[in-house]
Order: sequence, then structure tokens, then C-alpha cells
Amino acid sequence: VQVAGGHYDLEYRHAYFADNPADAVKWTPGKRNALIDAMQHGSPALSQVVFNVRVLPANDPALKNVSAAPGPAGALAAQLKGPRRFVVDYWIDPRGLDHKTQPDGGVQSQVELTEVAYDVDGIRVNYADQALSVTQTQEQAAKSLQGGLPLRQQIDLPAQNVYLRVGIHDMLSGRIGTLEIPVAAGK
Repeated sequence: VQVAGGHYDLEYRHAYFADNPADAVKWTPGKRNALIDAMQHGSPALSQVVFNVRVLPANDPALKNVSAAPGPAGALAAQLKGPRRFVVDYWIDPRGLDHKTQPDGGVQSQVELTEVAYDVDGIRVNYADQALSVTQTQEQAAKSLQGGLPLRQQIDLPAQNVYLRVGIHDMLSGRIGTLEIPVAAGK
């Protein structure tokens, strides 16, 4: 580049690093959609749906009245060595969800809860995904405006440190909220 009247130095990136697209299948095999993309390890958190979350081992004293669901929890749970059951409690701000008004004045929301566990190398080791249709009376809907819409899901994690990415998908509006947290799931 030549510019009359002076000397200029160009600053630019001489190279860049990119993941090989062919390797993506080992991180998240299967189909792709907005929720799957939002659940990728290390991707920025989304806040279109605001929520609080708590992740506790199923044997935590705070969960004394919660019984573990029978069988494996998560699509890849049967492959885990020494899995530990964890309970994921959500409190979703209903103002971020679209809803259908019922004839009696109640509301119905449709949400998808997703948890994806990644090992320290970013490889998916387990995931759980559940679509729910939640119908609330007017009184229940008013209560959830104060403390959030409470929902719960369980997932088995390997006996090692993992990153657990949790997400909520409002199936009526398409909005998504995600968060990724480290979990010490070792024994």
C-alpha cells in the first residue's frame, strides 16, 4: 500500500487459529440448532431467559426429601465410570417466558431444560434434555413472579471435575438462557 505524503506501517493479523470443522462431531455429534450451539463448552452465556440455578449432589442434606430417579440420568450416563447423581434446581423468571393463557386464567409455558457435562478437555461426557409443558393457576403464576418458576432435573456426572453447562429454551419464543459452571464431581 502506498500513500502519498508519509510513511505508514500496517498492523494486521498474519495468521489465525481455527478449529477443524471435521472435529466438531466429536464435541457434539448429531444435528445442530440454536440451543445446541448455545450449549457449546466455553461459549458466552446467554441471558434471553433469566434464571437462577443450584447444582447439588443427590445425597446433599439440602435435598433430604428428594429421591433419585431410577436408572441412568442422561443420554450418555450408562457409559460413565463411577457416576454420581446430581440434582439441578432451576428458578426461572417467568417474565422472560412467553405463555398461553388458559380459559380459567391460568398460564401455560413450554420450556426445554438442558444440561451438558464436559470434561476438562471440552469433550461432552453426558447430557440431559427435557421438554416440559408447565401449566400454572393464576395463584401459582403470581407466586412464581416473586421467586421464579421452580423446575428440577437430574444428571449423572463422572467421578472427575467437569464443566456443567445448563440451559433453558423457551419453546414458544425461541429465547435461550445458558450458564456454565465447574463442578467437582470426584469422590
